[in-house]
Parts: sequence; structure tokens; C-alpha cells
Amino acid sequence: MHETKRPLKVFLCHASVDKPKVRELYRYLRRRGVNPWFDEEHLVGGQDWQVEIPKALATSDAIIICLTKNSVDKEGYIQKEIKFALEKALEMPEGKIFLIPVKFEECEVPFSLSRYQWVDLTIESGYSKMMKALKFRASQLERTTVELFKKTVEEENLALEKATKEKVEREAIEKAVREKAEKESVEKARLEAEELTKQKVAKEKSEREVAEKVAREKAERQAAQKAAIAKFLSNAVPFIKVVGILGIIIGLIWVGSWVAPKFIALVPTPQATTTATQRPVARATSTNPPVSPTKTIRTNATPTKTRTPAPTSLPTEITDAKGVSMVLVPAGEFTVGWPSSVRKVTLKSYYIDKYEVTNAEYQKCVSTQQCSPPSDSKLGSIPYYGNSVYDSYPVVWVARENAEQYCSWREARVPSGEEWEKAARGTDQRYYPWGNQINDITLRANGPGSDDGFQVTAPVGSFPLGISPYGAFDMAGNVSEYITDNYVSTSTGTEGKLYPMTKGGDWYGNKFRQSDWSGLLSYYSDSVYVRNTWTGFRCVRDANP
Repeated sequence: MHETKRPLKVFLCHASVDKPKVRELYRYLRRRGVNPWFDEEHLVGGQDWQVEIPKALATSDAIIICLTKNSVDKEGYIQKEIKFALEKALEMPEGKIFLIPVKFEECEVPFSLSRYQWVDLTIESGYSKMMKALKFRASQLERTTVELFKKTVEEENLALEKATKEKVEREAIEKAVREKAEKESVEKARLEAEELTKQKVAKEKSEREVAEKVAREKAERQAAQKAAIAKFLSNAVPFIKVVGILGIIIGLIWVGSWVAPKFIALVPTPQATTTATQRPVARATSTNPPVSPTKTIRTNATPTKTRTPAPTSLPTEITDAKGVSMVLVPAGEFTVGWPSSVRKVTLKSYYIDKYEVTNAEYQKCVSTQQCSPPSDSKLGSIPYYGNSVYDSYPVVWVARENAEQYCSWREARVPSGEEWEKAARGTDQRYYPWGNQINDITLRANGPGSDDGFQVTAPVGSFPLGISPYGAFDMAGNVSEYITDNYVSTSTGTEGKLYPMTKGGDWYGNKFRQSDWSGLLSYYSDSVYVRNTWTGFRCVRDANP
């Protein structure tokens, strides 16, 4: 029996401030036999929109992402819708149209959507191109093909004429405003140049006057000094003559006092005769030879004993057999979980990778045929995996089973949520690897909400100020990391399905925006539906196997 074909279901993903524009698009699509889902029309009072919107996204045949400056820069739920749509698009077979980015105005297309061809509704052919994409999607699903009737074409022509006229008028106004601004800018520059010239002339005049004054005062000072010296010499000549004569007399007296005694000593004097008998004085003699001094040597001195500190039972850092650095997380009790629901856990000692697993490290395992290669070698338009420029960057486009393959190859394993959390936050219940504050975030983590110098991922170990208490790098930001915990889905159609979980936040997620930093929290967890560009991993191994 022939199946009745239904209209194409299209989800309109938009920012709340763009509702007037999206409302017109909704009506346009309705008139052309499309079944668009628009929250303003479909949500009923009392419904939980956080439940209904994901449900509508999951059951749509196609998703139109309405791009404006508002939606591109908007923080909040629209970013979550886009992320969900991207994950669902990645599940589609190659060549299938599912995501259609539509620009309502001139704006930047987000990096995450750059791989999809967008439609520009600001040009005359924009609407027809959008309808062509929807017709193509409908043909892929073997459902009702969207047709353009004569009346529709006439309406579009009128709309195009109106849009063209408005565009011409808008461009004329913008041109007039631009010319006025340029004229004002030129006039302002001229006035500033004149003012600078005046200031320069005044400054040069002032400097010249100061220099002339200094030179004049110097000349006057030198002339006064010369006059004072000449006057002093003219008055001192008689005094100098008297002092000279006295000096000569004193010199002669001194010479005489030194020469006279010597001269008198040379004159012979008569010797006195003595009748006393001189008795010789006997010298005491010693029969013992002189004693030479000797150094005293202590023969009973005990040498100082050097105390060698007792070695620790486990090294704080090791390099495993594959050349990967790992840091020690000592055994003991710590507090795990959200502040509102904490619990005490005791773990044995274990080692965890100091850095996230890189492209180069993962490629070594792939070369042994014990690991499957990533599902994509590009990160957006960037040649990423297999490109030596990105060897030290974290590997992405991998599933948790790929992480398990790699860690097993290294005789290690994927960490549990508790092991990962202790390595990240230590035992003092800190919120982030570095403490409880998010000051200087651009120096501590790689995320899109901060100007840290990286458009996507960063080389591992690029943020030493974000290091964990045990010496592990990038446990907040860069890429989120797989753990062994699972999320159980409660959504209709996927109820009871298990999805792998991650920790640590990433460069892409909206959790990094300054209005919500929860993605960086060491106790925060998220779920992953498909391989992507923002999820990687690291390994752990027992310290006492």
C-alpha cells in the first residue's frame, strides 16, 4: 500500500532576540508546504521547554540555524542547541543534508559550522537557494517535494523588489553617514595637525629662550670669576713675597740643625783611662738542643657521619615503557563530588599521565595496528592528525573505545571519575586544579571564552599556572577527557542508552563563557554522544601492581 507522504519537518534554531525575523521565516516556510518547528508557535503553556526543544531537535528532518550577530555572540541555550545539532549531524551518512546555516545579516559564521555551506538571505537568490536545499533534503527522505507555485514566485519577486529597494536606500544612507564621518575625521585631523604645529613652535621657542638664558648666565658667571681671581692676585703679591722670604729662612735653619751634629761628631775627643779590672761575664750554656715547635695531631677524632635521607617508597614522576611521563597520586582519602553532595572516598596510589595524549603518541600505537586511527584527520579546515606541526597537540576525533585500546597498549587504563577528580583537585576540596578562584583565566586554561591566543586546541602543557596539585597539566580546558563512568539517557527514543562521560571542560564548549565557568570545575562531568573535535583522554596505571 502506498504510504502517505508528510511535509518536511524543519527545526528553527535561533536566539530569542531574533524572534521577529524568525517569525517571518516560519510563515514563509508554512506557505510553501514545509512543517517548521518554532517554539513561539509550538510550545504550550506549562510545558518544560528544556524537554520539548531537545525532543523537537531529535525528531526533525532538517535544522535551520538562524545566524545573526545576536545568535553568534549569544551565550546560553542556543549554543547548546547548536552543539546538539552538530552531534546529530555527525551521525548522518556522508552526503546527507541536515544542517543548513542561514544568515539573516552580515556576521561571522562560527568555527564549528564552517564546514557546512551557508545560505545568505540578504541577497536576491537567498530564499530560492534555501528552498532548493530543503527540496533536496526532502528528496533524500523520499517525502513530499517542496514546490514553488506561480503565486509563490510572484510573492517572492515582490519581496525581492522590496528588499532590493530597501537595500539601495540603506546603502545610500550608509554612504551618506560614511562620507559625513570621513569629512569630520579629515577636519578633526586637520585641526589636530594645526594644534600640534602650534604646540611644536611654542615648545621650540621656549627651549630656544631657555638655552639663550643659560648661555648668557654662564658667560656672566665666567666673567665674574675671572675678575675675582685677578683682584685676588693683585692683592696677594706683597703677602706672597713676605711668605717666600720667611720660607727661605726657615729652610736654612732646618738644614743647619741637621748638619751641625754630624759635623761635631767628626771632631776627635781624648779617651778616658780606666783602672778597674774588667771581669768577663760567663754565658750560660745549655746541653739540650733547641726544641722545634710541632703540630699536635688528634688521633682519637671521630669523622662526622653524613645522614642520608630515607628514600620515598614511590617516585613522584615516572616515564613508562612507551616514553610517556606520569605523575604520582598518593593513596589516601579525599572528598569527591559537588559541594552540595560530597562524599569521602579512599583510593590506592596510582600514576596518571602528566599531559593529555598527543597526536604523535597516539600515532605510535596506530603504527603497531593495535589502535584505530581517528575518524577524521582534520580539525575544521586544519590538517591536524598526521601533520608534524600538531604532533604535540591533543588527539581528537576518538571514541572511548579508542582510548581504551591506546591505554591497554601502554599497559594502563582509562581513569575512573574518582581517580580523575582526585588527580585534578587534590584533597583540599578545591574547585579548580589551581585553587578556588578563576583569576587570570587566560594564563590557566584554553577555552573560547578567554583570549588565550589559541583558536582551537593548544599544545599540551601550555598553561603551567593551571597545573594540578600533583603536577598534571591541562586538567581544565584544552580538551575534555574520557572517564569510565557512563550517562544513562532518559530522552524519548534513547531511554536507557549509555553514553560515555568526560571531565575537565574543553576549548569549544559554551561552559567556558564568563557567565558560566562550570565546565572548568574539577567535579563537573559531561556526556559525549559522538566523536568530536573537543574530546581527548589520558591514562592511569596502578602504582603497586
